[in-house]
Amino acid sequence: MKTLLLVDSLHWAYHAISLSIKKYNQHQGLSFHIEPIKGNEKRIKKIYKKYDRFFVLGWQTYDRISFLPKKETLTGIHSYHSWDNKKTSPDNKLKIRPPQELVDFLNDFLRVNAVSQQLTTVFAKAGLNKVYYTPNGVDTDIFKPCVRTDKSDDFAVGYSGSKAHDWRKGVSEFIKPAVKKAGAKLKIAMLSTDNYVELKNMPVFYHGLDAYICASSSEGFSLSVLEAAACGVSIISTRVSGCVDLIEDSVNGFLVDRGVEAIVKKIQLLKNDEDLRLQIAHRMADDIKRIWCWARRTKDWTDFIKDE
Repeated sequence: MKTLLLVDSLHWAYHAISLSIKKYNQHQGLSFHIEPIKGNEKRIKKIYKKYDRFFVLGWQTYDRISFLPKKETLTGIHSYHSWDNKKTSPDNKLKIRPPQELVDFLNDFLRVNAVSQQLTTVFAKAGLNKVYYTPNGVDTDIFKPCVRTDKSDDFAVGYSGSKAHDWRKGVSEFIKPAVKKAGAKLKIAMLSTDNYVELKNMPVFYHGLDAYICASSSEGFSLSVLEAAACGVSIISTRVSGCVDLIEDSVNGFLVDRGVEAIVKKIQLLKNDEDLRLQIAHRMADDIKRIWCWARRTKDWTDFIKDE
């Protein structure tokens, strides 16, 4: 089965997922070709009939290539913010119902996947008939534990993401003040700023951290959290979708309320207890290898694609 994987743009999250699916695919009868959608619509229209199946990773981009027959097309749900009008929070994430118009739109596709248990549940309860749980993973050939590369004595706390999503990620509102109050050093890899780090250099960025913070109001399943965790960095996260699948609180990471003081408390705990920080990080790194690496997770995605 020749499958066309359609991503919004190259070098972004959907592209990274597609590359991993292609790399770790174990189905001999399943092959993949990746194409970006934005600015490439005419080429896709010329070539799509050469393929047996089409997978538009993010449902939001289907309108650009709506010539694809929906009954032969797969699509996916990767976030809350793409449909919830900024209403989702860690406290109400299971209560926000997708618009019926969106559910009806998605029901016309062959199948739909969701990257977290919570998103799967939310859409199934809303009436999405064929929704599959296919969690994100991380490529452990690229992201792997390493001794911290920055030899300074500062306790380094990090975050990576886009400046445009600060309203949801909580960088200005929660991460910056919490790190400052905890007496730690903040390292940010942020697109469209002077702190931008190229994808190929992200392992080096993570290896310079002692802890990584996700202070989001909502997530699908954060790739940056998975990457940092795979690199042996302790994770502090709000109780957002994906992270609650990954983190067992106080065992392999920390789940906190979305507030400065709650984040400060966990930074200081890790800062003052090196043994605890290393134990937490090592348990998470082991879990990544055992459960969350793309070598294991890809089967969920290829089963979703092949399922008849």
